[in-house]
Amino acid sequence: MSGSPTNLIINYIPQHLADDGLKNIFSQIGVVESCKIMRDFKTGYSYGFAFVNYVTPEDAQKAIQQLNGYQIGNKHIKVSYARPSGENIKDTNLYVTNLPREITEYDLKKMFEDFGEIVQINLLKNKETGSSRGVAFVRYNQRCEAQHAISQLDGHTLAGSSVPLSVRVAQDHGKQKAHYYAGWQAGFRQNHQEVSLLGPHPSFMSRFNSLRWHARPYPNNHDF
Repeated sequence: MSGSPTNLIINYIPQHLADDGLKNIFSQIGVVESCKIMRDFKTGYSYGFAFVNYVTPEDAQKAIQQLNGYQIGNKHIKVSYARPSGENIKDTNLYVTNLPREITEYDLKKMFEDFGEIVQINLLKNKETGSSRGVAFVRYNQRCEAQHAISQLDGHTLAGSSVPLSVRVAQDHGKQKAHYYAGWQAGFRQNHQEVSLLGPHPSFMSRFNSLRWHARPYPNNHDF
């Protein structure tokens, strides 16, 4: 752990959870100085991760020990120390398109975990049917891991599909997000703005050909 000894990053947070609800959970361990779920500043959509900063390092360590894997709704949260800001954490969020409609978050995890530590997976789904929209975001712990995934998966055509998958670095909707995200990771106590984290573009791996998904390619529609 090379960042702040009191600042934690919480992953796999359910969409319905509010800041107060998350703070109530972590306040059972000790005094929480700040708690913030990362959201799109325009839509309020949760990115599924948050930062919790304790007053003492002892409480932060205790929270990792007691709350890592804690179940909230249908999710098991991951609790760990927030990484310090720096070049190695930039460009870690990948934008994946042309995924099969049958794919699940578990499938995505198995597909991408060989290339490094996955911090967050967000598979976009049709609100009415619950099926995959063919688009996902996969965030790695380090930029080198994200680049490794791109080199191995981008442009690969899955058996049963006529369109190659696309895996690229997600482009932020503004420079503010990088400062905001890095600030929380570095253990800053106050934040004055919300930021957006979406982006464009697209891929897959040979050993997954055996899965034989039969899905129509997802059209390049960025209206989410």
